[in-house]
Amino acid sequence: MEENFFGFDANPIFEMENGLVVIPAEAGTFALPGASGNQDWQLVTGTPDTNGLGHITFTGNDLFDISQAGTTQSGPLKYTFTVTDEDAAGTYFLTLRAYREPNAEEPERTDLNNDFWVKFGEDGDWNKSFFSGAFDQYVFGNTFQLQPEPGQEEGDNVTATLEIPGPGTYTIYIGGRSTLAGLDQIHIQKDSGNTDHSAAASSYTIDPDAPVEEFVGAITGDYKLDVDDNDEASDGDTALVGKTVTLLDADGEVVGATTTGQGGTYTFSDVPAGRYRVQFEADDQGPFTTPDVGSPQNDSDVVETNDITGDG
Repeated sequence: MEENFFGFDANPIFEMENGLVVIPAEAGTFALPGASGNQDWQLVTGTPDTNGLGHITFTGNDLFDISQAGTTQSGPLKYTFTVTDEDAAGTYFLTLRAYREPNAEEPERTDLNNDFWVKFGEDGDWNKSFFSGAFDQYVFGNTFQLQPEPGQEEGDNVTATLEIPGPGTYTIYIGGRSTLAGLDQIHIQKDSGNTDHSAAASSYTIDPDAPVEEFVGAITGDYKLDVDDNDEASDGDTALVGKTVTLLDADGEVVGATTTGQGGTYTFSDVPAGRYRVQFEADDQGPFTTPDVGSPQNDSDVVETNDITGDG
């Protein structure tokens, strides 16, 4: 079975049942293969109360202007679902189960917002979906800020709804807008919004006609000595240069090796889609730091497995 960039089965088509479809965020397919923003989506695992493989976080720059919606910078993701009920025609409510990563650069803020660009159908308009207060927790959001009308600086805020004319196959697109915005699930329900945090993902089939895309990416990071012992990256940390870093696949087989360069940076390029672990040569200046302290951009994901290496 082919996988997408996040490790989910490639090209799924989710099936609406009893007027509800629940789609995991990691099931998205890149709408613009090769777009620069595709690499800015990251799968985040291990967060309490997450569903499925984990939630996905947009780590690119803030994209404030509506003209940036759906561009290569936003790395738009495509989700497909089918509606089969004969009485399917009607208004459907869109709710996104979202998460806002803590921001190490602004630790005093607890009001950080969670924004995405959203479009329904190939010919639909990109609108801003706005979620307030989704800070370090999962919440549901169900509002759009529509594209501004002539003379308006900002569009109107409305409940996010989709008009479905009847049975058929439909698509929804989601692009990154605010940095560190995380997305866990997409809920689409007829006549009312669904905010069930325990809702299971809907059943799906694989699109037999979809082209098989060769998803490749890069795995990169820094290997440094935690000088101030705060268990996360900071300006005073010392780079560990010339250390061996090994890439392991899901079965624990070695698929690559490199050494850290200036700044303690390592990179594995042209990595096919899948799940990987990175193994580090130990340093005699101290043990590995405590994992998962701070934001995903600054924490350590190394788990010490023996006295020689650590897995991240």
